[in-house]
Amino acid sequence: MYSRYQRRSRVRRSGAAYGAALTAILAVAGAHAAGAQTAVSLEAIKAKFAAQPRVQIQHNSIAPGVASLLRQSRFLGRQDGQTPVSIAISLPLRNRAALDEYVRRIADPKDALYGHGLTTKQFADLYAPAQEDFDTVLQYAKASGLSVVEASPTRSLVVLSGESRNVESAFGVKLSRYLLPSGYVVHANDVAPTVPQSISSRIIGVTGLNSIPATSYHKHIVPKYVSDIQSFLSGNVAGTGPAGGLAPSDIVTAYNLTSLTYKGEGQTVALYELDGYDPKDITTYTTRFGLGASNLTNVLVNGFSGVPGADGGTGYVEVVLDIDMVLALAPKLQNLYVYEAKNNGTDSLALYKRIADDNVAKVVSTSWGLPETIIDDATRLSEDQIFTQMSAQRQSIFDASGDSGAYDDAPIAAQLGVAATVCVDDPASQPHVTGVGGTTLTTVSPGGAYTSETVWKGTLAGAADNDGGSGGGKSVKWPKPDFQKSPTAVGEDAVNRDVPDVALDADGATGYDIYVGAFASSTSTGWFTVGGTSAAAPLWGAFFSLVNQQRSGNGLSFIGEANPPIYAVARDATNYAAAFHDVTTGDNLVYKAKVGYDDATGWGSFNGAPLLNLLAPVNTATLGTLSGTVTNSNLTPIAGATVHIVRSDTGDLQADLKTDANGKYTKTLSSAVGYTVTVSASGYAGVTDTGIVILPGATTIHDFILTTGHVYPSGLQMISSPYDYTNAADYPTLMGLATPLTREQRLYSYQPSELQYVAYPTYPADTLHPGQGYWVKLDSTNYTHFQGTPVVTTQVFRTVLQQGWNQIGNPFLEDTALGSIEVDDTKGNVLSSTLAASAIVKLPWVYHQDTNGYTQLTASDSLATWQGYWIYSASPTVLVITPPGGLPPSPPPTQPKTSVH
Repeated sequence: MYSRYQRRSRVRRSGAAYGAALTAILAVAGAHAAGAQTAVSLEAIKAKFAAQPRVQIQHNSIAPGVASLLRQSRFLGRQDGQTPVSIAISLPLRNRAALDEYVRRIADPKDALYGHGLTTKQFADLYAPAQEDFDTVLQYAKASGLSVVEASPTRSLVVLSGESRNVESAFGVKLSRYLLPSGYVVHANDVAPTVPQSISSRIIGVTGLNSIPATSYHKHIVPKYVSDIQSFLSGNVAGTGPAGGLAPSDIVTAYNLTSLTYKGEGQTVALYELDGYDPKDITTYTTRFGLGASNLTNVLVNGFSGVPGADGGTGYVEVVLDIDMVLALAPKLQNLYVYEAKNNGTDSLALYKRIADDNVAKVVSTSWGLPETIIDDATRLSEDQIFTQMSAQRQSIFDASGDSGAYDDAPIAAQLGVAATVCVDDPASQPHVTGVGGTTLTTVSPGGAYTSETVWKGTLAGAADNDGGSGGGKSVKWPKPDFQKSPTAVGEDAVNRDVPDVALDADGATGYDIYVGAFASSTSTGWFTVGGTSAAAPLWGAFFSLVNQQRSGNGLSFIGEANPPIYAVARDATNYAAAFHDVTTGDNLVYKAKVGYDDATGWGSFNGAPLLNLLAPVNTATLGTLSGTVTNSNLTPIAGATVHIVRSDTGDLQADLKTDANGKYTKTLSSAVGYTVTVSASGYAGVTDTGIVILPGATTIHDFILTTGHVYPSGLQMISSPYDYTNAADYPTLMGLATPLTREQRLYSYQPSELQYVAYPTYPADTLHPGQGYWVKLDSTNYTHFQGTPVVTTQVFRTVLQQGWNQIGNPFLEDTALGSIEVDDTKGNVLSSTLAASAIVKLPWVYHQDTNGYTQLTASDSLATWQGYWIYSASPTVLVITPPGGLPPSPPPTQPKTSVH
């Protein structure tokens, strides 16, 4: 079952629930005529851009497949100028050569950086587009009448919305409506976009100028829409599932995973989906096969409802399949994040970006794609930036290679009545993605042990129904990556990337049983057998979650990008024979199976336990034990406190422990690296200690003392935090809650550059930063900050203010006197030694809940811990805040050497 897509993104919403209260803030100290200034500056900005020559954006020509599709479609006329349109603009990353080198090194076991990885914040600090470039692009968008919907924290993607006429003017195009052969009515641009010269060099491309979706195709075996007994009486069974397909235990048996005792505990997986699903279908599946309750978290993007089939979506069976396949091998995951959005260009691109920026899942699976002939270069290169970010963050991503054999565009060609072409699928052909092909599995008996596999092959005549077989072949867009070149080249193409990398059973005749209640009727139970490479991809993803689980238990980092270690194992003849099923018979309509790697099934399917043990070997480093006690300030033991242990060098999680009834914890760890340990408990402020080194062969004692945390009263609050929650997993972790905050309880921050409030952050990822103020409406008084990383108090803290009103907070755990805050310009020049004496930055204002009003601080006041503030700056500036306890004395100067002549 292979589904296809075009892309779009999530919305960062302004807080309607806060309307009057938040709008009133802008009128504070009415002496500032910010509105008038903004109007004048906007006209000046428009004039600046209008005076520049317009140029075409590199890589933004209309894809040949799109042009062909539109020629075969019915022209319906120009789009109404007031029609809302959503687009995404991608900006190029900085230091790309250094980023590529970093990604290469962290995947090389011989390199000193092997096993390292970046947090999202670290990635942004090192590689995000320059703030000036980002601001310039936003200036142009706003001057063109477009509104910012969402901006990535790495500044490499911004989602905009506006009326069709404004989009046309901004990008020099005309948008028209078409009726596609598939029945969809879409809009599309007539020519490649153009922008002012100063903008063209600052962006990679614009996605969303056409809204052409690709239909979701599935490989169903229609005769198996029957009752259980009818299925078994037919004798057409491959497994022990209700409709005769493979059950979870059958997959485990066939692919040699029966010896594993763990099922994904402590691991996270993300699924990329362009439709919704019915949770009852998942419950029916897990209950039938005794998998237990699943830990699913839906992440809905850009206002998507999550309702199956909403907005014309046809991929809900795909979503159910992907979830079921992951749970089949890893039913005890700590969390399975299901990221969902509408099936269109803008949403689907930013959906990938959301997964990368959230960085909560170390394994990602997608079963959606487009032929390389259909996807435009701007979107393809934008995807590459996102997948490179995932690799730098040690995230593995798997994608189905397609179900039309070597003719990936066959379903679209069938709609147009033209011949299919030999081509491969994106993003499976992306260099940082593991493309997963398909096989036909044979076992000794239904649900029995593995016998053999051949290439899954259909017929070209059936390609319109996705019956072409395993997608694979030569990319025409990507050069051959290092793992396919060295030490010897593999694949049919000597220069370009070959697809797939690996494979697994995908033939519907030997496929997997899933349940979809929408198909239940008087003649069907709702159980049916389904195949496709979109079943194989999430199974490979689930397998890698088990690899990460074993690596974590052995003191190793997450495996990260999957292709380098897969190819390393497969290139060793002995290991390959033990760890892979080499598929040597059959073809995918063009490319034949061969000994070793081939363009129909890659290296073949996994032989579970042997491959897992090679990818997650036992750590031979000397082990030691970390142990200690967690108490309160009276030295009373705290039972049930969380002890969160990560490697200091990579940030990889090693353990999440709970203290026992005596407040004690213990964990055996490798002594080869240092660790960061964060301890937290409900009602207490968290403590983080870094650089803990475990003594080899001994027990290292490390005790923790927790103090009472901070509690906010109920109602509308302006808050801040002295802790860094950049990588907090969710709101319960952030606020000490038993359940997540509701939509109305999300944090809101005013963005001067956007002249609006944004929901910031959005569950499950968190981006709450020290030194920043936020609005939140709380419905009770039990919101306690209790965990996080305190700001370093041996150096000053710098808070950047944009022109206009800003929200700030105290970044330290003690009140900070205004007299200790210096004002600099953005280049580091001192404008004022104290905030009170500044002619550019005004003294902060504080909100009072009891009066629903504001007062301005005086020069002798302080910024209180946990309290947020309004502050106005007439130009971009930087507040330099000295820790309340002062800075340590500078070391004495080094004695210069005496030169002897």
